[in-house]
This record gives sequence, structure tokens and C-alpha cells, in this order.
Amino acid sequence: MNYEVIRYMTNRLREYYRDDPSVKVMFGLTTNGLLLDREKIDFLSEFFDYSLSVSIDGTRESHDCNRVLLGGQGTYDLITAKISAFLRSRSDIRARITITTRTVGSLYDNVKHLIDLGFSIIVPYADLFDPRWDEQHMEVLNRELDKIAALLCDLRMRNKEVSVGLVHTIDWKKKGLCTGGTKTIHVDPEGHLFPCAYAVGRDRYWIGSVQIGIDRTRHKALCSQYVIKNEVCAGCTHYSECVGPRCKIINEVITGDPHLPSAVLCNIESIRHRIMRKYPELSQ
Repeated sequence: MNYEVIRYMTNRLREYYRDDPSVKVMFGLTTNGLLLDREKIDFLSEFFDYSLSVSIDGTRESHDCNRVLLGGQGTYDLITAKISAFLRSRSDIRARITITTRTVGSLYDNVKHLIDLGFSIIVPYADLFDPRWDEQHMEVLNRELDKIAALLCDLRMRNKEVSVGLVHTIDWKKKGLCTGGTKTIHVDPEGHLFPCAYAVGRDRYWIGSVQIGIDRTRHKALCSQYVIKNEVCAGCTHYSECVGPRCKIINEVITGDPHLPSAVLCNIESIRHRIMRKYPELSQ
């Protein structure tokens, strides 16, 4: 929506660090694709080497459930032609799917559709704020991910590599403590600083501004929460690899308690581990 600012910031940072070999500047961006044109596609494809993602939820029916214009009309037809041009410039563009309880039953069909459109990297995320998640919907998610994993194995046998985040990549290593505010900083439009995207706009997580820098007292207080273990998760075999014990901010935003993970998040982590145990070849 503010392409001139994106272009200015990109060029300014590249110029600032041009002669410093110790610093590698990389750019990433997620777009809904509506305002893409040839100039923007060429610029993003050339300079955004960290990641490029397009928000598309799969088939026209699923996509238009969630992504509509102010008048209520769906956006699938408006972006698919632009996505085709984007993929011709950069074959590694990621398709960013948001899974809701309305669309979870079509997840396999949506992933298959995106593969047919030309995507080889697909990143599904469940809407953790959807209040309708229950055991039945989790069973549907489990079934759909199982079908997707089987599809990926079949594609691999035919020498076609496709990555689907929830079933293809999982970090079995210990995740460690949150680094929000230390290694990651999010800046809102007013210049306020927050440790992560979930914290933006929430006064409790404010840790400074671009004018004054990091408020060390507030940042230290925030970090003190990171080291406290989740008692409710004690004994879980996934504890060290799960985001629930690590992401205290996500926990508090969703459940009101930094040490109480969302039941939705917990169930999804369990499903992911089950899928990876069933299809170990996908982690190789």
C-alpha cells in the first residue's frame, strides 16, 4: 500500500551497508497481491531475497471465504493472474494459507490447487483466534494433513519437491528461550517497538521507540517471563520442541496467561509430531 516507502527503505539500507562486509541485509515481505504490477514484481523479485509470500488460501471457494474487498466480493480472480507473473519471476514464492474452521475440511484440496498453480513452497497457519476450534475440527485437520503428507511422498517419488510447512518441516531441536526484543524487533506505524508481531499495539509489551531506542528496564522485565517454565506442560514429550513453552507472548495474548498455551496450538503440535513419525522421509 506504500510501495514508495518500501522501495526507499530497501535502497537506503542496501546503500548504508554496501561497504560493510560484516553485515548481510536481507528483505522479506508478505503481500495479498492486489496491488502488484510489473514494476513491483520486478523490484521485489530482485531484492527481497529472505522471503516472499503471497496470501492465498487455495481454491476460489476457500480463498473467498476469508479474503474479500470492502464490498464483500472475493479477491481470488483479482490476484491469480498476478501470482502467475510473480511465480515466473521468482519460483520460490511462498503461498501463505490461513486455516480456519470453515476451510479446514478443504485443506488437502487447497494445497493441491496451489501446487497446480505452480507453488512449491506452501506455508499453512491455523487461525489460533478462531473460537470454533474443537476436537472434531482437530480430527479433520489431522486427516487433511495425513493426506497432504502422502501426496508429498508421492510427488517426491516422481522427483517433484514440494514443501508444506505443517507436515514437511519440523525442528526436532530444542527451541530455547524467546528472543523477542533481543534478536527480533517489530516497529508499528508510529515508531513504537515491540518484541514480536503478536505484541504490536499492546501497551504491556511496549519496549521503546525509534526515537529513544530500547527501554532496557521494560525489556528486562519482559525477558524475565521467558525463563519461567510452563507447569501445565510438565512431562510432555514435545516440551523442548514446542512453541507453547517458548512463546510466552502468544500464550498470554490467546489465553491470558503467559505460561498457559492455547489448546489449539497444543493439539496442532501433537498432530505435527504424529505426522512426522508416520512419514519420516519428509524430514530428510
